[in-house]
Amino acid sequence: MNRFQLSVATIITTLFLCTFSNAKNSLAIGDLVLRSGPNMDSVAIQKLGNVQYSHIGIITQIEPEIIVVHSTTDDDPNSPNQVIATSFDIFTSPKFSRNILIIRPNFLTLDEKLNLANNVYSKLGAPYILKSREEKNLYCTTLIEQPLLQLRPNIQLEWHTIDFGPFKGSYLFPDTFMNIEGMEILNF
Repeated sequence: MNRFQLSVATIITTLFLCTFSNAKNSLAIGDLVLRSGPNMDSVAIQKLGNVQYSHIGIITQIEPEIIVVHSTTDDDPNSPNQVIATSFDIFTSPKFSRNILIIRPNFLTLDEKLNLANNVYSKLGAPYILKSREEKNLYCTTLIEQPLLQLRPNIQLEWHTIDFGPFKGSYLFPDTFMNIEGMEILNF
């Protein structure tokens, strides 16, 4: 790489990092973080649900670092198949994410956003259970859906009926949260 190419690459990288850093400063507790991952599980979820995103978490802490709580099978090999807290930087890193989207539930008050985040946070260590709506479950979307409906029982979320191998019944995919009235999609 010649000096000019190196200079251009440095400028572009610096601009991206500054933009990313400024965007991170605008995040808030209660924001939802959607991602699509590079692994086969992510691709399978996207295909089964005909959705763009395969995973979702909620920001439960901003300082001293941004923390995302989510239910996962294998993000942390020391804590498999459970609800975990992950730094935003790791949650959105290329190892786990190809695309991310941040959405903000503006239909909730600040107190309700804190209540939602605290409710989800209280589930740390709970087992990951990928079962249909008709059975006891706790996977990434239902981790957020269940306490959200306690706050706003009239919200209608779109469930997808799946009949593929062991997956039979209604499942909730991350993209459904984007369609809630009053949900703001943040430019990130």
